Amino acid sequence: MNDFLQFKISDELIKTLESRQIIQPTEIQNLIIPILQKGKNVFFESETGSGKTLAFLLPAITKTLESNLPIKSNPQVLIISPTIELASQIKKEVQLLSNSSKSLKSFLAVGGSSVSRQIESLKQKPQIIIGNPGRIANLTALKKFKLDKLHTVIFDEADRLTVKEMRNFIQAILQAVPKKGVQYSACSATLSEETCNLLSDLIKTNTDNFEFEYKAINTKNVLQKSIEHWAIFSEQRKKTDTLKSFIKATPEDKKILVFTSPAKNVEPLCKNLNQKKITASALYTNLKNQERQQILDNFRNGKVRILITSDLAARGLDIPNIDYVVQMNVPKKNDFYIHRAGRTARAGTKGVTVCIGDAYEMRLLKTIEQDLNLIVYPKKVFGGKISSEG
Repeated sequence: MNDFLQFKISDELIKTLESRQIIQPTEIQNLIIPILQKGKNVFFESETGSGKTLAFLLPAITKTLESNLPIKSNPQVLIISPTIELASQIKKEVQLLSNSSKSLKSFLAVGGSSVSRQIESLKQKPQIIIGNPGRIANLTALKKFKLDKLHTVIFDEADRLTVKEMRNFIQAILQAVPKKGVQYSACSATLSEETCNLLSDLIKTNTDNFEFEYKAINTKNVLQKSIEHWAIFSEQRKKTDTLKSFIKATPEDKKILVFTSPAKNVEPLCKNLNQKKITASALYTNLKNQERQQILDNFRNGKVRILITSDLAARGLDIPNIDYVVQMNVPKKNDFYIHRAGRTARAGTKGVTVCIGDAYEMRLLKTIEQDLNLIVYPKKVFGGKISSEG
């Protein structure tokens, strides 16, 4: 039996979900969809890979399909995301869900793409806008679309959208949103009270009597039960060699995502690996959007098994079957560790996250281990094999 039938979701969406073998709502979907269908504002937190995207998309698309507005009307749904990659991923999900509806159109508003081409695409009158704060604010300021018909605003990865450098864009967007009749939702795997308050304050500057519910499910369940955590000691100057040894010690059919920072280190690290005949691709901000998408697609479909990136790819990206996440720098904040590690063990699978660090970083990792109630296993690479330390 399809348990999505318990929700007031359009028949078109139910059929689309069934065609993708999606018939059982996840815990967060069971919690959030009924709240959104009651018209309430909700900020919610749940672990990576728990189904947050469908939790906010299904009610929003259903409401749009059931609206009495003309097909070629102003946008009804606005989804704001911090990165091009994540916005593109959400756009793809919207397209998959709306395949059976010829009338439902969506639009991607992101930087790195031609503004003139985007303006031309807006003539198609999309009902759903997905994009990054800067480009959405820019197009709104240029009056290339009006937000007067919006019924839903969604903040995905809300903790990144409330950082100082994005707040002005968010404020500018919200000023164009109707003061009444708009439902707000926000989500992340790491949604602190501070983030909720910041976002609420931003919304209140434009909305009368704004109130929201906060909901959360165990955000550490996957970290503790589905991901194995390893630590490999390495001096700073030997880290690249340690990574090479680790890669060579893993089976050739295993997919590896490597995080390094700062972002300027991504391309040199990738070139270093390629020079040693270890095939890898680099994902970084200076690439054209089309190049970035091709690199992600190649990694997703297994044409490339090693992807080097910065925290650009740590947010929300759903890439299946990543076996190892390697962190070349131990982060100082728990949130970064959670989002990086959460790229593996998605949708009920298992995975491993590996930190390669020096003595100082091992102390940072010990703090993360205690804060998140994890067990980190010391490992070493020797003789082409990965084994326990000591």
